[in-house]
Amino acid sequence: MRIRKALRCAVVVLSAVLGLVVPVAPAFADPWYGGYHCGIFVGGSIHDRYQALGAERGPLGCPTRSSVPALRSGRKQEFRDGWIYSSADPAVGTHAVWGDIGRHWIQLGAEARFGYPVTDELPTPDGRGRFNHFDGGASIYWTSRTGARLVKGAIRDEWARRGWERSALGYPVSDEGPRAGSGERLSRFEHGEIRWTPGDPFSSLLVQVRRSGGQMELAWRPRRLWDVYNVRYSKDPVCSAEIAAGGIRPRGADFTPSVGTYCTAGDEAQIEVGHPWARFMETAVVKVQGCTRRGILRSSSCGPWQQYEF
Repeated sequence: MRIRKALRCAVVVLSAVLGLVVPVAPAFADPWYGGYHCGIFVGGSIHDRYQALGAERGPLGCPTRSSVPALRSGRKQEFRDGWIYSSADPAVGTHAVWGDIGRHWIQLGAEARFGYPVTDELPTPDGRGRFNHFDGGASIYWTSRTGARLVKGAIRDEWARRGWERSALGYPVSDEGPRAGSGERLSRFEHGEIRWTPGDPFSSLLVQVRRSGGQMELAWRPRRLWDVYNVRYSKDPVCSAEIAAGGIRPRGADFTPSVGTYCTAGDEAQIEVGHPWARFMETAVVKVQGCTRRGILRSSSCGPWQQYEF
């Protein structure tokens, strides 16, 4: 390798003397660019990122092996306390994962499932936690209380829309996973949960937010402004199928169920605009039915009722 370096330097010097232009390979692809750390070579853009993070004195520690190929024509290198991944895509770049977030990402399938990191591990704006974003539409958030948890896809998008960890939901306390017996996907947070049904044309993202004093907010998001969501609620799960709640205003409504059993049928509430929500001041059984229309003034087709017990 030293001979190759010497030859390369000689070519560059000679070219400079003769006034020639020699194309230089990008740092990502250059096997000679870099340096040795703890006796192991770290090269290219991985070396640049490693140096920026403090090298062996930083959070990654010493390298444990040389870089190896990663998926999608990238490269990766393992260190004592983490990994650096370098993508061939300049828009993704070279970033590091380490600690609990890095170990959780590797355990869940790393770049094969969630793509490359597009950030290093960073502090959250509220100062409580740490996070990494990945180019496969996923993020991992960590706090000392919740541990490292994955959020992804449509659930991540909804959580982001609400304000990430500074929203009423707080930090994730579970990875996204299936909800038993429902066909739904579910992520739990410190103060609520987000659910959705993949592949269901009648499905809406459903958010349950628990707040202080037992107050709860049920929110769901239509795909289009003219889609309809019917809502029924009851305090009694036995007769909840017969209960219909009326009076929901276009932007939402508060419900305070009185003590007793609800077994009287009524009109279904139809939600047609914006980001609907219903706030329940006490525990209730809620059913949501999604309906999609072919146009604003046309008839709608409705899916099955989905029941949620809070």
